[in-house]
Amino acid sequence: MFFAVVFCVEMTDSVSGVETTSSKVRNVSMKTQKFGRIGAKFEAMARRLLPDSVVGALLGFIVGYMAALSFSFLGIDTPRFLSLAFGVFGAIGGCVVGVLRQGPPGRGRAVGWWCATMLIGVGFASLVIGFIGCMLFVPGNLSPLLAFFVIGPLGAVLGAASGVVIGLVVGNPGTGSTSGQA
Repeated sequence: MFFAVVFCVEMTDSVSGVETTSSKVRNVSMKTQKFGRIGAKFEAMARRLLPDSVVGALLGFIVGYMAALSFSFLGIDTPRFLSLAFGVFGAIGGCVVGVLRQGPPGRGRAVGWWCATMLIGVGFASLVIGFIGCMLFVPGNLSPLLAFFVIGPLGAVLGAASGVVIGLVVGNPGTGSTSGQA
């Protein structure tokens, strides 16, 4: 759409013969096109080096490990290997979500998309709400730690689980289809 607007502005300038700021806009659009191609090449190279399954496994391990740490932060006595087990389960889940996101269009891709989107959205929202809420309602210096180590990771796990459910129920985002077919 941006390029269509630039084209219309260029057409108006060529008819009136007046040099205005549209030439600057045209130069910016040409630079954007050039950097857009470079950005696409960089993105393709980054996806080859770190595919979605690897990124999902790393993020899944971090979320799982942090969720297990939240139990010990709350005072629930758990064995030491439990945090590593949660991390491994999170890595497996993250790898599966990464593979589903790269797969062909259908139910699996929708589940992967919803899971990743809800993990980020609900995790970030719970972290921010927990941080602000703890600063207002929990006295002491530990309130930011409570948000970072307990509310944020548990919100991310809750968001990922709700994303799986939404992906299974709703289907493909943006298509209005619940059949799983694009």
